[in-house]
Amino acid sequence: MVLMKRKLKDGREVEELDEPIALIIWTKVPEKWEITDLENGKVFLGNKEKHPSFASMLLQRVNLGRIGQWKRM
Repeated sequence: MVLMKRKLKDGREVEELDEPIALIIWTKVPEKWEITDLENGKVFLGNKEKHPSFASMLLQRVNLGRIGQWKRM
């Protein structure tokens, strides 16, 4: 298994996983959230529109152990 590294805009290197995981925010006010990709600088804003199959997708990923976690900076 070869560990790939990604270089962030601030020069840090982080490990790339073999498969993607979901990072989920539970909130009553989604529009207050902003997520920034530290590799390419793209910014994603939360919105209140519902995803038609999100619940089943989430359950499937939980069962596969592909859920990440956030940490306070």
